[in-house]
Amino acid sequence: MVSRSNHGRTDTPIFCRRGAGCVLLRQREGAKSAGFKSAEHRTLFAADPEHYAPQFDGYCAVQVSRGHKVEADPEAWTITNGKLYVFSGKPGVPIFQEQPVAIAKKANENWSKLRATQ
Repeated sequence: MVSRSNHGRTDTPIFCRRGAGCVLLRQREGAKSAGFKSAEHRTLFAADPEHYAPQFDGYCAVQVSRGHKVEADPEAWTITNGKLYVFSGKPGVPIFQEQPVAIAKKANENWSKLRATQ
């Protein structure tokens, strides 16, 4: 995973999966886009973008489970059950890993309400 910033654009993590390549999520003025290491990786992503996208639109999974939308730290993430979860800080990773099913379930319940909030 890599994080960079240039020309007013914030590039957040590049998440890599064996055999499927890397995805660089870019944010500019609230819009998100993705860059790819190769055309093959873009094709794999285009076929199943939800497979590669962070859960909860990239907000901290632990905080979403607690009813809050908190931006993620690009250095704090894990892939569990084939899904990418990001966290507001590195301490969130072991918290999530202790109870991934319960936290993900509660976060999914809360996300339906939180998604529309700012």
